[in-house]
Amino acid sequence: MNNIGYWLWVTRPEYYLEEDGTDRKELEPGTKIGWSCAKDTKKGDLILLYRTKPKMDIKYLIEADSDAGPDDNWKYFCDCSVLYKFSNAITLAELRENEAFREWNALKLSFNRKAFRLQRNYWEMLNQMLKLKNPGYGPKSDAIYQNKTSNYPAKENDLEEAGIPSPFLSLPEEIDEDAFMSEGEPQKTTTTRYERNPKAREACLKHYGHRCLACQFSFDEVYGGIDLGYMIAHHLEPLSEVGRDHQVDPITDLRPVCPNCHSVIHSRKPIYSIEEVKRMVHWSK
Repeated sequence: MNNIGYWLWVTRPEYYLEEDGTDRKELEPGTKIGWSCAKDTKKGDLILLYRTKPKMDIKYLIEADSDAGPDDNWKYFCDCSVLYKFSNAITLAELRENEAFREWNALKLSFNRKAFRLQRNYWEMLNQMLKLKNPGYGPKSDAIYQNKTSNYPAKENDLEEAGIPSPFLSLPEEIDEDAFMSEGEPQKTTTTRYERNPKAREACLKHYGHRCLACQFSFDEVYGGIDLGYMIAHHLEPLSEVGRDHQVDPITDLRPVCPNCHSVIHSRKPIYSIEEVKRMVHWSK
């Protein structure tokens, strides 16, 4: 069995869109492409492709067909295959709303880097979100991972930041001359945050338990009894729609859901019901 690594690569609109604004044909599933990459990319590694503004989403799954090798033009280069194009991509808004990603380095840096190597927990959460949002992806995902084992880094920062070339389609006219992006400039943003009562969450979980009512996921079972505090007390009536201070009954108004299912629930307006997400999970298996 081959060890594999997991990556998130970042690409800009000039590399993922055609001139008429449609999705780029070279990124359709089944396409073989050449790609500039980090020097420690290995054959069999799996890559999620994040598209910057205007799309701001995770849209593609790619596999490295070769180890990274030195290249005169792009420093390091590998052959790749596009495995899957997600009809329902994971949006930046969903990631920001999902408490499980609050400490994710890529999100904290606003994806302001060419490549991020993914830790196991983040890869698994992203993959589960994509399976929930794309029922047809479940069997494909299982087939991809059937003969693979994980080779995760201890830390995201194990990826050497210096000298990472642009992970875009390697056509000569598209090479980004700037090998680095600037980081660290403070930016002031304004958001509306709806306060949640931690005692209401505690009462909800005490009544219903710490298992997601949509997909049956349990942090306690998967991570060996560690209470990570990530299970969410989902408001059946969204706080953003209430828009004011009001009384909450933890039993009638709240339900426990995992961060992935919570993101799916809020991926549209009006929101999905827990029963609808439960059916998504059923049909994806």
